[in-house]
Amino acid sequence: VAFDYDGIALDLDVNGRNLASGVSAERGTIGRFGEAVITVPVSVSAVAVVRQMFGFIDGRSKSSVRGELPYALRGRLGSGLFGSLPFAAEGTLKLPQ
Repeated sequence: VAFDYDGIALDLDVNGRNLASGVSAERGTIGRFGEAVITVPVSVSAVAVVRQMFGFIDGRSKSSVRGELPYALRGRLGSGLFGSLPFAAEGTLKLPQ
């Protein structure tokens, strides 16, 4: 069974702090056990950038010392029939040496 979506909203946390958020009115269909690439414009506030910089400089995170930054992406795909479908992904960004 395919999933028809109508809109998406997401938040991106890096190193345990919110960095960006975005929404899109894009529509489409994702097939059963399928995947899709959806373009979502995001906004990043100057305050979020400063918080990220201080967190990285402060070195509280052991992973930032190793050149790695954990991220978490969370959001919802909108659907007229089912309301919305939540999604989430987590991982690690490796900084260039």
